[in-house]
Amino acid sequence: MIDGYNLMKRIVGSSLISERVCDQFLQAIGRYSKRKKHSITVYLDGGDLAYASHEHRYGLHITYSGYQQTADDMIMQSVKSCRGQAILVVTSDRELADFARNCGADILGSEEFYEYLKATGIAQARSSAQASLHKLVSDESDQSTCSSRQDLTLNELMELGSRQLPLKPESEPQSRKSSGQQLSKVERSVQRKLKKL
Repeated sequence: MIDGYNLMKRIVGSSLISERVCDQFLQAIGRYSKRKKHSITVYLDGGDLAYASHEHRYGLHITYSGYQQTADDMIMQSVKSCRGQAILVVTSDRELADFARNCGADILGSEEFYEYLKATGIAQARSSAQASLHKLVSDESDQSTCSSRQDLTLNELMELGSRQLPLKPESEPQSRKSSGQQLSKVERSVQRKLKKL
């Protein structure tokens, strides 16, 4: 399970995620999913409807939360319903990570997952992703003149608004390896999961 916008916002370092940047990330995760034959669900805030909607794209299960709940709420529901199963949740959201961990899921930080994708050659380097984002953002802002803004439908405005949600304050994972401390049981479990990836 991947907290989609949390991953994208942490990697590109911006709270503005365009549809094209989102699509690039989904393609990269889809390539990883196909290569490793993993079933991956990506949860995204927003969508076209008030309630949750689902689609399959790039070999991924993609779930949009709708505007009545958040992707975090949906991930919590899914984790709760999958108790006892081997689940890995990719997020850097402290509240979500704590909840999932308490339900028995393993947690992997968004940046750790992205570093793994880069190491496998599936994702581009952070500076390239940031450069792509800045180019896309400037291209889109150049196109959004007053007259084109008037042409946006309510759904497009809602979608744009959901992509500009601010980053939550999150804790940075502290590596115990660098400080010479022994890894915790949970961290060793995540390391074992990473080796299987």
